[in-house]
Amino acid sequence: MVPSSSKISRGWPTPFGRIHDSTSQHLAAASINLMRLKAEASNSKGAGEAYEEIKASLREAQTEIRIFTYLLHPPKLDSLGLKKTMETFIEGVSLRTGIKSSVRIAAAVDRLPYEVQRSVFRILQESLANVHRHSSATKVTVIAAFRDGILSMSVTDNGRGFQPTPNADSELGVSLGVGIPGMRARLRQFGGSLEIESNERGTSLRAFIPVNNLDASVSSFGTNAAE
Repeated sequence: MVPSSSKISRGWPTPFGRIHDSTSQHLAAASINLMRLKAEASNSKGAGEAYEEIKASLREAQTEIRIFTYLLHPPKLDSLGLKKTMETFIEGVSLRTGIKSSVRIAAAVDRLPYEVQRSVFRILQESLANVHRHSSATKVTVIAAFRDGILSMSVTDNGRGFQPTPNADSELGVSLGVGIPGMRARLRQFGGSLEIESNERGTSLRAFIPVNNLDASVSSFGTNAAE
């Protein structure tokens, strides 16, 4: 069910690794030059204030890069299994962003075909990235469960919510880009679907995949919840 290790990409995807390394180097160089600027303009109050503002901005940029590095870097799904990968990933997001998490993942997700596991995890990645980028949430709940031969995964936050539209979340003024359409495309290849509900109390994203016809080894999925 899981491809051989020779077919699995390990470590950083090369293009993303280069971007990450290059950006980090630029930020480090900016920090060094900023220290030189402080020394040369030490007698100017205005320059000192500007220095502190730039320093704070650089610190925020470095923090954001570390967070998105983690959000985009896929853990070793083939060696950990989907349940452990999801739990570990969510815990890491919580530690890095300060967003509290509640997690309940059915052990049976490890019996899904590998391509389904990978798609489920990618949807989780994109969902948590959206929570971090847009919601100002303090808590997120992730549940993956089976009922009547259908896998459902929900990602629910207590953030500010948005108006789901095809092209943009108008309250935030940020295009959803390929995120939501990409999730739907991943689900459609397995006969699945995506639902989004959002209001002033938060957002709930629910992904559904019928699993009984995917593979003989998973045909016994029934009405259990997250067990």
